[in-house]
Amino acid sequence: MKTLTKYQVYLKKEENYNIPDKPLNQPQQVVDLMEDIFNLSQATQEISVMIAVDCHMKPIGVFELSRGTLNQGIMHARDIFQRAIMVNAYAIFLAHNHPGGDSTPSDMDDILYLQLKEDGIRMGIPIKDSYVIVDRNNYTSIPEHMEEERKREMKEKGIKEKPIIKRVDENGITWI
Repeated sequence: MKTLTKYQVYLKKEENYNIPDKPLNQPQQVVDLMEDIFNLSQATQEISVMIAVDCHMKPIGVFELSRGTLNQGIMHARDIFQRAIMVNAYAIFLAHNHPGGDSTPSDMDDILYLQLKEDGIRMGIPIKDSYVIVDRNNYTSIPEHMEEERKREMKEKGIKEKPIIKRVDENGITWI
């Protein structure tokens, strides 16, 4: 005979924060909120954090995901999306700090973002943006950084961007 254990899963409220009842629709709003709550600019180790939002892009929960070392941290999809599901998040914003003072995403930051973006699509909880934060005025959006790098590399190689088909319907082709 084997023993089967029954479990309960629940959220534990740690702190409450008074914030404006507004949607997060500007990067500076997201960075300011993360800095206000987690004080990432003062940390001496990498800290990964998440803001969960509802379908109106209003914050419904914040989480510290992990603490790492001076120059590396760990984020795992399982931990991120478990928390997002528990607060019934429509979408999430991710961030981590670089205590060394350079907000440029590392190659590993780019790779992790792409993996988590795909996981979010599969889970139905999209990642709206992911930031590397040094302080309120020194941060980088990882997807924007990746797009800038892609364009720079194409220009260096002399490759012209071709329009991408967005939609084909009875009215013809819509281009991006």
